Amino acid sequence: MDTQKSMNKVRKNISKIFFDMINDDSSDDGSDDDTNNNTNNNTNNNKTCLITHERLEKDCIKLLCNHEFNYLPILYEVTKQKLYKSNYSSLSLTPSQMQCPYCRNIQNRILPLLRDVEKIYGVNYPDKYTLKPNICSYQFISGKRKGNTCDKECHGTYCKQHDRYITATPVQHKCTAVIKCGPRKGDPCNANSKGNEYCKRHTKI
Repeated sequence: MDTQKSMNKVRKNISKIFFDMINDDSSDDGSDDDTNNNTNNNTNNNKTCLITHERLEKDCIKLLCNHEFNYLPILYEVTKQKLYKSNYSSLSLTPSQMQCPYCRNIQNRILPLLRDVEKIYGVNYPDKYTLKPNICSYQFISGKRKGNTCDKECHGTYCKQHDRYITATPVQHKCTAVIKCGPRKGDPCNANSKGNEYCKRHTKI
């Protein structure tokens, strides 16, 4: 991921939202009744990033208020909230909070840390404060929990521990040849194939 290039691209697109926030007459404390009461109704039906208006990517972020953003644009916005204080805003956030740039609702979670992205305290780190809307789907293959899923809270498909494990574990390909005789007749071979469709034995046949 070319983080610097992508961050430069969203700076122009985000400026309008930023100035709308600081020039709006209503309060910046996230307590606006109309805003908070209608938060869940303001869903993004067009599936586009509400900052750049571009199509949502695979690593997009859905905040607790249901508004969705591509990761780098919302990362840039939350970094501004935490590190660059405006003289025109009374917004005060704790390390575990961020503000939705669309509805201004205060979130009691911060962004998850994705691969190849720098850790920024109070923005996407520490992990205990980050958004974790999913449950880890890793299935144990041995031990007391064999056959059970991890079920830890996470941002993506797997928790941090199992995401690292799966990334580091090479994919083991299996032979797809169907056995034609013997007690296993009709079953797939399933021998290791080293990246090929068939194992060494069935490649020769």
